Amino acid sequence: MAQQNTETSNMFNVAMASDSRIFMEVLVNECGGVFQGVRFIVDVGGGTGETAMTIARAFPHIKCTMLDLPHWILHDWSDEDCVRILRRCKEANPSSKEEGGKVIIVDVVVDAAHNNNPKTTETKLYADLPMMVHTGGKERDESQWLKIFMDAGFNQYNITPALGLRSVIELYP
Repeated sequence: MAQQNTETSNMFNVAMASDSRIFMEVLVNECGGVFQGVRFIVDVGGGTGETAMTIARAFPHIKCTMLDLPHWILHDWSDEDCVRILRRCKEANPSSKEEGGKVIIVDVVVDAAHNNNPKTTETKLYADLPMMVHTGGKERDESQWLKIFMDAGFNQYNITPALGLRSVIELYP
């Protein structure tokens, strides 16, 4: 619908930018360790660059580049597309974990192990319906994410539950 209706697309992008601002402020203040040792970040898929701008303000030593595609969020894509996208990210970031190389993803992880609140898990599962119907994507549990990470060539990861339904996922080559 957003592709066919400019007004809807603009409203969606404004909403996503607002969400990114709020989420990233919480992330840099409460999970700032995610950025420890990072010297360079490419913001892919946030919509308006809010993620890169928030990181740059909080960590001025990190060089930020923006490749912002408004509708490029992994839960919008099939498993095969996610593997392809993450392989490209890995190719663009050949550094080892020890050199600060990682891919940081903010997305939903449907997994009771990370959140024992059944209402939160239920909400994540409800969010799965529009992903499947409208985008061909889906919300994933940890085992589904793990398969994508391994197929994309990553051998280590860390998942940290964050604000609301999302988690911060760190992938290491």
